[in-house]
Amino acid sequence: MSLSVEETLALLSVIDEDNVEKQTAEELVNLLKSKNFGNPFSIGSALALLLEQPELICSPGQKIACMILLYSLFKSDEKHIHPFTGFFLQILASTPEGSKFGGLGALTPTERAFLGKLIAGKATELLKKTPSQILAAAVEAEEPPVGELIALKKKLDERQAEYPLYMKVGVSTVLPMPESKTPLRTTGPEVSAAKISEMLLTSQYDVLGDRIAPEFVRLAPPLYVAQDELVWLTTQDLSVFRPLFDTCENLPPSTPIEEAEALFVKGFDTVLTLSQQQAVQSHLENDYSFVLNAGLTPEKLPGLVENNPIIAIEVLLHLMNTSQITDYLSILVNMEMSLHSMEVVNRLTSTVDLPPEFIHLYISNCISTCETIQDKYMQNRLVRLVCVFLQSLIRNKIINVQEVFIEVQSFCVQFSLIREAAALYRLLKQLETGEPLPGGSSPNSK
Repeated sequence: MSLSVEETLALLSVIDEDNVEKQTAEELVNLLKSKNFGNPFSIGSALALLLEQPELICSPGQKIACMILLYSLFKSDEKHIHPFTGFFLQILASTPEGSKFGGLGALTPTERAFLGKLIAGKATELLKKTPSQILAAAVEAEEPPVGELIALKKKLDERQAEYPLYMKVGVSTVLPMPESKTPLRTTGPEVSAAKISEMLLTSQYDVLGDRIAPEFVRLAPPLYVAQDELVWLTTQDLSVFRPLFDTCENLPPSTPIEEAEALFVKGFDTVLTLSQQQAVQSHLENDYSFVLNAGLTPEKLPGLVENNPIIAIEVLLHLMNTSQITDYLSILVNMEMSLHSMEVVNRLTSTVDLPPEFIHLYISNCISTCETIQDKYMQNRLVRLVCVFLQSLIRNKIINVQEVFIEVQSFCVQFSLIREAAALYRLLKQLETGEPLPGGSSPNSK
């Protein structure tokens, strides 16, 4: 990921000390963009390397310029996080003591305050000044954007949580010259910081992308009989594989009541056989409380209704006199309409006195489902079921027709081409005119 000589010279020309002193931050950003570098991440890595090594940057203005140019390379918003966010936060946390041992160069209070505002998106006005003017603006006296920086750190931690630990550690392969009390003996002419930067960035070694990090060691599998054959690839003796499992797991229930509880729990998700249903019903008749011990809650009722409606009816009948029945009826009336749910409601209405508001709400739910369903075949099928269901309620005097007359009549007119809807409409008209119903029933409803 090293830069070419042309790219390196172009980058160094942008951050040249004389150039940085004359141009504003916005002008430097536009100048960098005009160079049309091929890989922005390589340019960002080069700028990060220069910021890591204080010896390679001659003036404080160049350091500010490198921060601004690095931040401007990538977009950062709610959906995207700047790829060098971790680097910026690491610089902010650097200390003079850490820089003595090959760490990041410590920042001055002004540099630290400006970088905090920059990555928090609060430095728009400062970018209209030159780097030297930014350093002279006494930014450190202003209120630091602590909240934005904390949110940025949290967002970075959430992103890095997906990576394994060995990918989140490492140090640069370029280390600064350690400080020494005695001057080092050197031979040859002194090399400038710009020349050292050029040699590093164009080096045949990947100093930009390479990091010194722990190696993830993968153990090599042992060789088998043949030279190129592996134990884990072509096994012969299967006896070496002995699975470990809990011998007590999934044992059959030891008592009939435990067996009934297990079948009842199974009925939430699957259809029970006739013999299994009878076993559960027999225990329901003796003691209905075992269904509560088995984990029955209002939220699990729809699964029981769809898979085993007969058991659901028995359970609801036993819960009818308890304080919990309201929660179960509320779930039942709001669940998706089906043949089984209608069967459960019809059986309950013919067996016990349900609250009228519950029945009316269920009728409204059925009508609404028929009106909104897109599949024509399923719509016609559900309309027939609802019409037969409503006729049964009317003929058995379960509901007061006058309370739902307008809603049901509108429903019949909307689906008048369906035979059952037309029959229900005629039944409503007979009730309206006072004609006797077939079988000698009185038109007066309950």
